[in-house]
Amino acid sequence: MNYTIEKIAWIDCIFAPMNDVNSITVRIMCKGWSNNETEQQNWIAHCLEHMFFKWWERYKTQKDVAETLDSIGAVYNAFTGNNTVEYFVKCAPNFIDQSLDVLADMMMNARFDVDELEKEKWVIIQEMKMYEDNPMSLVSEKQRLRYFGNNSFGRPVIWNEKTVSSFTPQDLRDYKDSLYTKDNLIIVIAGKWAENEEIRRLIEKYFVWMNEKRTVDSPVFSNNLPDKHESFFKKWTEQNHLIIAAPGFLWTDDRRYAAKVLASILVSLLDDKAY
Repeated sequence: MNYTIEKIAWIDCIFAPMNDVNSITVRIMCKGWSNNETEQQNWIAHCLEHMFFKWWERYKTQKDVAETLDSIGAVYNAFTGNNTVEYFVKCAPNFIDQSLDVLADMMMNARFDVDELEKEKWVIIQEMKMYEDNPMSLVSEKQRLRYFGNNSFGRPVIWNEKTVSSFTPQDLRDYKDSLYTKDNLIIVIAGKWAENEEIRRLIEKYFVWMNEKRTVDSPVFSNNLPDKHESFFKKWTEQNHLIIAAPGFLWTDDRRYAAKVLASILVSLLDDKAY
């Protein structure tokens, strides 16, 4: 796939034209999310993701957002990971203006209403419990915590009810302002469009007022392997889940390709044994 990388309004932008499709996807990524959280802040990235869909400046209510995006047949969503939080809108090519407008209003003008925040805390706690009831998800979270420890790299994206319940609207504003900045975003646009110049103009139009520099540093990763080499977590289900983990390679190491092939072979052998 051919793509180009440009800096527009001080934001890194990736353009991936796909002329054989009849849609366009705008994805905005903010770097460094749950890996930037302290133990007391844990969950705030995920909470921001939820609250960003609540109440903005040009779009006053969730209904306004839904009506705007549904009226153009858009698919939209967001998710929070350890390294990024991402938001996307997929629609017909001629509606890219509305897509960028909605995403920009979300990131610059979100208003964290205290009543809406209290409602959303309950939603996030229920989501946390849902993952705890999923053995496949739970064993992965336990493995990462066991392997990396109680730090920003080992803790789950959603940690505990105490932190979920503790934050105020001002906490969300401060954390958003520290990371939702021009130098910390990546905008990816893939699909079919007529010309780059129009997209450049729209990005400059909607994101010109965003803060320029992030004000928090990423934590230093300390690769401390556990002293004990096994860990067990008992949960009363009818399933057993096992994870075997070992140190891998840097993403720049060419041996990672052979490691991926080996992992695929081992998985296929396990699948054969299962049947």
